[in-house]
Amino acid sequence: ISADSNHTERKGNTAKMEVNSTVVIYTAGKITPEFGYVALVGVIMFFVHNVFTLKVAMARKKYGILPPRMIDSETPDEYNRVQRVHLNNTENLPSFFFFLLASGIGFPIPAAVSGLVYVLGRIFGAIGYYKAAKKRSWGSFFHVGEFALVVLTAVFAFFLILDKPAY
Repeated sequence: ISADSNHTERKGNTAKMEVNSTVVIYTAGKITPEFGYVALVGVIMFFVHNVFTLKVAMARKKYGILPPRMIDSETPDEYNRVQRVHLNNTENLPSFFFFLLASGIGFPIPAAVSGLVYVLGRIFGAIGYYKAAKKRSWGSFFHVGEFALVVLTAVFAFFLILDKPAY
């Protein structure tokens, strides 16, 4: 096999493919060192979510709104926006973490990048929403990361079912 040709090696659930000197590794069920980037994105999201939670606590104190009261027509708009950032993020965390971790097992680097796009979108969306409800669209690009994670997870599932390398 010449240096410019493609070469694939398969051992168990791990496949290694060399394409013009670039190595692509797909693993089915084995955590690779690159998965550390996926875990790091999860940790970052944890801290971002806790900042959103802290902002709610500060807004509650500022406006004298005691739990369990949430959002209603009598609570100030600024408080409502802070609370909505937190609630919307909370509602989406389970699916985010599932897709991040599931796709990260098969495709750690693309999953980590997609997850980071998602997290940054959430941050920019929050910053905009804190200013005005119409500005929450600043972070709408989080859907790009979200969609990529869903697609990566679906592709990973497909290749697991077929027991084929993901390329």
